[in-house]
Amino acid sequence: VTKAGRSGKIIRPQGWRNRLLPKASSLGLLPGKTDECVEARFAMLSILRHAGGQAIMRFVEEEQLSPLEVKVLEEMYRIGSTHGNWWYMYKLYPWLFTLVKSVVANDDLDFHVDARGEGVLQTYPEIQARQPNTLEVLNGVLIKAPDIGQCNQHGDELYAGAENVNAITYEINITADKRRYNVGLGCYVGRDLKTRFCFHPGMDGGHFRIEGLREGHGWNNDIGFTPPDWEELQNEICGRRGTKFTIRLSFDGIHSVTLRHPTDPSAVPYTKAFEAPGLWCASEDVSPSFGIYAGDIEGGGHVYYEKFSVMLE
Repeated sequence: VTKAGRSGKIIRPQGWRNRLLPKASSLGLLPGKTDECVEARFAMLSILRHAGGQAIMRFVEEEQLSPLEVKVLEEMYRIGSTHGNWWYMYKLYPWLFTLVKSVVANDDLDFHVDARGEGVLQTYPEIQARQPNTLEVLNGVLIKAPDIGQCNQHGDELYAGAENVNAITYEINITADKRRYNVGLGCYVGRDLKTRFCFHPGMDGGHFRIEGLREGHGWNNDIGFTPPDWEELQNEICGRRGTKFTIRLSFDGIHSVTLRHPTDPSAVPYTKAFEAPGLWCASEDVSPSFGIYAGDIEGGGHVYYEKFSVMLE
């Protein structure tokens, strides 16, 4: 088996035989420098699927495959047994390859593996939760119920921040069901939920606001469209099940947040620039963290998150 660790080092154990695999470059999936690493790791998974069950379990434990790579293996077994190798190789390769790409090439959290409660923290160790029983991952969506005693100091961290960067951009899709219609909710950045980005899915104009800042940012703003609630989006495809938040934070203290409608391309994105020098202090070596926020009211209902990603500059 040929394999590539996340460091990109290629190892070729004895018994390696070349296999016919499409090139990543021919599919246009990755820039050249990461092709070799991802192609080798994909080849590893492709050949590993022919091994026995005990061999696979031992390999998973020794190589510490991510939950996403285990999911790829499961799909390889299912599709290969149903359609045969050739159909699987040429029809499903781009999709499976993209899953492996997300493991090797970036820090995305696509929530491909279902889990509940403590199982969410075990499957996605990046997540830090106050009350794990309020979390569930189902069908590619992270579902959050309000904490007991939910308030503006209760949130769950998805990313701890990055060292030695000048700017960082977080993206995530967010919505909520009708039972949380009148609650400002969304996400946050910074320790102790220093800055919170809140809106109201299903409410005309969205009533968006930035909490934790001075100079009037805490007032509600009309974003120019009505962000759809979960009941409207639950049957959409992955990537279209929540208003997309794009939050760019810069070490110079000048930041921005953009909200985009998930299904209506004619809706004009809403962008708000803001200054918050204290959000990213000069004494801090790590960029502000990112987390999810179910609002400052306990109540019922759920908040839904998908397609979380991080881009460093």
